[in-house]
Amino acid sequence: MKRRAGDEAPQEASFATVKIPAKTMIYLECSNAEEWARVVTGLGSLMPISFALRAPWPVNESARVVECVLTRAVTVAVLPSHEFAPAHATLDAHALDGFQDESTQRITLFDEEAVNLVDDDKRPGLTQAFISDMFNAMSMHGAQAHPEL
Repeated sequence: MKRRAGDEAPQEASFATVKIPAKTMIYLECSNAEEWARVVTGLGSLMPISFALRAPWPVNESARVVECVLTRAVTVAVLPSHEFAPAHATLDAHALDGFQDESTQRITLFDEEAVNLVDDDKRPGLTQAFISDMFNAMSMHGAQAHPEL
């Protein structure tokens, strides 16, 4: 069907995007014990869920911080704070995993397989070590002890 001069093609939503690399640590602040229990027992069932890109220190005494890691790189739409969040179907049509609020540096993700729980009770000054990190440190220490290898 031909278009008349006054007809306009429907505009598609366009988004500025950013790719967040795999193994990026993301954080979730739980304000009470019930919320924390829901997160720890079923993170995937809570999707979509909003994560902070930086640890939210300091936190209230009653709050608990859950540390997660991205299992793969995710591409998210970057939205100014005054814009409404796009529908999941719209993001999916553009092959996006979620969106990021530009002003608060929070990302909202829709894919539970993109996130793994690392530490269910993150505390300032303490780190959660992965078993693979321990083996890497041991192998590096062994290589220094035997430089001829």
